[in-house]
Amino acid sequence: KVDARKIGATTAIALDIPEGVDARISVPVTSPSAHVTVNGRQVTTVLDENGTRMLLTLDHPGHYRLAAK
Repeated sequence: KVDARKIGATTAIALDIPEGVDARISVPVTSPSAHVTVNGRQVTTVLDENGTRMLLTLDHPGHYRLAAK
Protein backbone atom coordinates (compact mmCIF):
# COMPACT_ATOMS: atom_id res chain seq x y z
CA LYS A 1 0.00 0.00 0.00
CA VAL A 2 1.39 3.40 -1.02
CA ASP A 3 0.01 6.92 -0.60
CA ALA A 4 2.02 9.80 -2.10
CA ARG A 5 1.07 13.46 -1.82
CA LYS A 6 2.58 16.85 -2.55
CA ILE A 7 2.13 19.18 0.43
CA GLY A 8 3.61 22.57 -0.43
CA ALA A 9 7.29 21.98 -1.20
CA THR A 10 7.29 18.58 0.53
CA THR A 11 6.63 15.19 -1.03
CA ALA A 12 5.02 12.95 1.60
CA ILE A 13 4.83 9.20 1.10
CA ALA A 14 3.22 6.65 3.41
CA LEU A 15 3.77 2.98 2.63
CA ASP A 16 3.32 -0.45 4.13
CA ILE A 17 5.91 -3.12 3.38
CA PRO A 18 4.90 -6.74 3.95
CA GLU A 19 7.10 -9.47 5.42
CA GLY A 20 9.68 -10.84 2.98
CA VAL A 21 9.78 -7.75 0.72
CA ASP A 22 12.68 -5.36 0.14
CA ALA A 23 11.39 -2.07 -1.28
CA ARG A 24 13.52 0.19 -3.47
CA ILE A 25 11.95 3.64 -3.31
CA SER A 26 12.51 6.43 -5.83
CA VAL A 27 11.51 9.74 -4.26
CA PRO A 28 11.01 12.83 -6.45
CA VAL A 29 12.95 15.88 -5.20
CA THR A 30 13.13 19.49 -6.32
CA SER A 31 16.92 19.75 -6.02
CA PRO A 32 19.96 17.50 -5.51
CA SER A 33 20.45 19.07 -2.06
CA ALA A 34 17.04 17.89 -0.80
CA HIS A 35 16.78 15.69 2.29
CA VAL A 36 14.71 12.54 2.71
CA THR A 37 13.44 11.40 6.09
CA VAL A 38 11.98 8.03 7.04
CA ASN A 39 9.77 8.10 10.13
CA GLY A 40 11.24 11.49 11.02
CA ARG A 41 14.93 10.54 10.68
CA GLN A 42 17.14 11.71 7.84
CA VAL A 43 18.45 8.79 5.76
CA THR A 44 21.25 8.27 3.29
CA THR A 45 20.07 8.26 -0.31
CA VAL A 46 21.57 7.96 -3.78
CA LEU A 47 20.89 10.66 -6.39
CA ASP A 48 19.29 9.43 -9.60
CA GLU A 49 17.80 10.81 -12.82
CA ASN A 50 20.06 13.87 -12.97
CA GLY A 51 19.30 14.87 -9.37
CA THR A 52 15.50 14.82 -9.71
CA ARG A 53 15.06 11.66 -7.62
CA MET A 54 16.65 10.06 -4.58
CA LEU A 55 16.80 6.30 -4.13
CA LEU A 56 16.67 4.33 -0.91
CA THR A 57 15.97 0.75 0.13
CA LEU A 58 13.74 -0.38 2.98
CA ASP A 59 14.37 -3.99 3.96
CA HIS A 60 12.13 -4.53 6.99
CA PRO A 61 8.36 -4.98 7.08
CA GLY A 62 6.28 -2.21 8.58
CA HIS A 63 4.58 1.13 8.07
CA TYR A 64 6.83 3.97 6.91
CA ARG A 65 6.38 7.71 6.43
CA LEU A 66 8.82 9.37 4.05
CA ALA A 67 9.23 13.07 3.41
CA ALA A 68 11.43 14.89 0.89
CA LYS A 69 12.14 18.61 1.23
